[in-house]
Amino acid sequence: MISVLMSCFNENEKDVKKAIDSILNQTFSDYEFIIILDNPQNIKLKKILTDYEKKDKRIKLIFNTENIGLAMSLNKGIENSNYEIIARMDADDISLPFRFEKEIEFLEKHKDIDLVSSTVIVIDEDDNEVRTRFPYFKNAKNINKALEKNNFISHPCAMFRKKAFMNVGKYRNFPTAQDYDLWLRFIDNNSNAYIFREPLLKYRERNESISNSKAYLQFLCQSYIKKLHLERKKNGHDSFSETNLQLFFEENNYNNSYVVNCYNEARNEINSVNYNLRNLRFLSCLKHYVRAKRKDKRVIDLFWNNLYTKLLSHL
Repeated sequence: MISVLMSCFNENEKDVKKAIDSILNQTFSDYEFIIILDNPQNIKLKKILTDYEKKDKRIKLIFNTENIGLAMSLNKGIENSNYEIIARMDADDISLPFRFEKEIEFLEKHKDIDLVSSTVIVIDEDDNEVRTRFPYFKNAKNINKALEKNNFISHPCAMFRKKAFMNVGKYRNFPTAQDYDLWLRFIDNNSNAYIFREPLLKYRERNESISNSKAYLQFLCQSYIKKLHLERKKNGHDSFSETNLQLFFEENNYNNSYVVNCYNEARNEINSVNYNLRNLRFLSCLKHYVRAKRKDKRVIDLFWNNLYTKLLSHL
């Protein structure tokens, strides 16, 4: 059996129902489904979840008395789980029917793998399929190398062994990119990962999502997480604390609107670089690359990290 873990806050009610239904309709049905509501004020969601609990005995609800954030909610869910395999799910995504069947079968056959995920189909707010998000890697070694540069493992599609999770110390309290911190601690603890080439989840992308509205905060979190990873490689441990994280934010002017705008503009220029690169417009690539470097040269590292990831995915 597996423990499926999902946290809700203020997601659209229709999307939450689709997410839950996609779990209840899995071809692999031997699981418990732990749902945490992290917003005690959301009465509508609470009623929806309670109605589902009455209909399906596999559902186990946890209602937080105060908002504690995604990372701590997931930790609470895992602490209340009964089984040794944990499957993640987000409250506005859609798992394809055979997701659990394929993931659990792979973990049972490959005892050296502690984490599996897959490529995903990106959908918009109206469920229209936009694109398939890659990369796919042929071996765990290249996954570990690429993870040092870039987070490409889909969190809502992840399934992992609870033992490996507990060994690295659970989720840590980042405002975003909590999964990236966990994946890097996995590989630093000699865990291996596998990514299915076949998409197993539909990932909903919104205009107001964290990756769009809080891009600079996400960038700083990932930068700090990479810094901690290098500390562990050198010293065997890192200096993480919420106080140190806050100091890192302040040192990098995370509340300075000018700095944030420069970063976002540079990020948009890099998106233009990638678009023109795909269409073989090399002069336009160079023009947008120079503009991005002038606005915030840190995004240049992101560009090369993405290229490095794509290269490893083809080896």
